[in-house]
Amino acid sequence: MGRSKLRRAPLVPPPLRSLAHARTVTSEFHRLTRAMQAAREAGAPVAQLQAELEALGGRAAYQAASALTTARHRTAKYVFSALTRLGLRPAPGAPPLPLLEVGAVNTQLISVPWLATRAIDLRSSHPRIEQRDFFTLRPAAAFRVVVLAMVLNCVPSAASRGRMLLCCRAHVRPGGLLFVMLPLRCLTSSPFCSWERFAAALACAGFELVESKESPKVAFILARAVAQLADHRPFRMTQRVGGRDGDGLTKNDFAVAFED
Repeated sequence: MGRSKLRRAPLVPPPLRSLAHARTVTSEFHRLTRAMQAAREAGAPVAQLQAELEALGGRAAYQAASALTTARHRTAKYVFSALTRLGLRPAPGAPPLPLLEVGAVNTQLISVPWLATRAIDLRSSHPRIEQRDFFTLRPAAAFRVVVLAMVLNCVPSAASRGRMLLCCRAHVRPGGLLFVMLPLRCLTSSPFCSWERFAAALACAGFELVESKESPKVAFILARAVAQLADHRPFRMTQRVGGRDGDGLTKNDFAVAFED
């Protein structure tokens, strides 16, 4: 009897070295997780989608791809350079700045000595990264800084992204900072979102935009928590941005919504 030709995906995906391949993995991971979310909401089967996700390498492959892309774009460098530029770097001997990093895939921020970083992720890739679901953390306005680097775009629905922003506001002290890094296409290719609409979403969550910039692939956004929470009455990005039909490649429909 001949050997079976069935080949199983490795339990631990090999290290990714190609940035192009890493982007393909992240795009496909997002497509599949969005499709699974939509299928579950419709009561449709997800077995085939789950099989495709496992063949891709699952969340482990996605984390490896994210580690490569974030290392290339140096999101951590933007965080500590902005904090230094804004005069928030503690003086020698002063207590470190409490920071919450959501969806951590490396230890760059943990390694900064003047930051007291609590790094969490759904599936920890390092002993210093706590394996924890962000939505299970009890908000206590304990942090001066919250960082969402390539995280908000991974949340599968507009309403859950709105909930994440509201939770960030509950975790950060008034006057504290929120750093958001997104694939640029979320703001430039989605039929429902733009730079202006995302700034409006931040305002609904209790943040005012401080600054923003973009690289060829990444949007960098810095916002400050206002003292008084805004009235976030139902906010949904439902109207299409003029002239946009999506990017056609990743079915990008990024949006943010706040429910009643």
